[in-house]
Amino acid sequence: MTDVATAKDYTKNSSTGVDERQKLLAGYAGDTWGTLWQFDGTSTPKVVANLGCNNPLHFSPTVVQLDRDDPTNHPHEIYLVQVTNSSMDAVTGAFPPSQMVFMRQLVDTNGAAYLDTSFGTNGQVVLSVSDSTKMCAITDSSGGTCTLPMPASARPMSTPLAVLKKDGSGFLVLATWYVPATSGCGKGTTYMQIHEYTSGQAILNQALKVGDEPVSAPIVVGGKIMVMSSGGPIVINGSVLQNFVVGTSTPANNGVSAEPFKILGWTEL
Repeated sequence: MTDVATAKDYTKNSSTGVDERQKLLAGYAGDTWGTLWQFDGTSTPKVVANLGCNNPLHFSPTVVQLDRDDPTNHPHEIYLVQVTNSSMDAVTGAFPPSQMVFMRQLVDTNGAAYLDTSFGTNGQVVLSVSDSTKMCAITDSSGGTCTLPMPASARPMSTPLAVLKKDGSGFLVLATWYVPATSGCGKGTTYMQIHEYTSGQAILNQALKVGDEPVSAPIVVGGKIMVMSSGGPIVINGSVLQNFVVGTSTPANNGVSAEPFKILGWTEL
């Protein structure tokens, strides 16, 4: 199974007045049969999505909550971004192209998270290389035209990185995709895609090449987007058109800032 990602409660209980912040809502893990599981304290794990054996899960989903910055902003909405397959599993090399699947969960009156089936198609927004406007290797300088389609052999390098938009209307997703070399002696190529989720749509803002070899997942350090290569860290801000504006720090429920820092992006394990 994959690592475990978590969703937490960032709201204040309207009945008791108790601050629910940081209480666990659910944990998520996937398996190589393509099933994404939810663990929420009940005796039986729940199936969030069954993507099938042709879409094995090697990485935990990205968990995004818009109320993390502001408990009043879309409270109890949980967004999951799940990538399928991995270049590290050679057995699946002939499997269909990898996907990036967006899902949304809501929380019922008992505090249990459930899949919102009205979201997308039957609860999912699925992106694949079959649509170059959604999944592309390299776009032009405007980010709007795909100049190099993503090869079907591309596989995700890790759980994507999520970045909240400052206005709280959505989030950005940064994901690296590795295309293996056609010959045994090559190092392959890594591409990065930047998607923006807002109003129920996942839009490709930009795609670019970040290395002629496998590189790490993107991280944001001091306002700079970086990846790690065999030669050390690489700063790729100069090639990225998307502006990253940091959201506010997480406020306490009385309106006073709880931490003296700003939350830009995260991966919870």
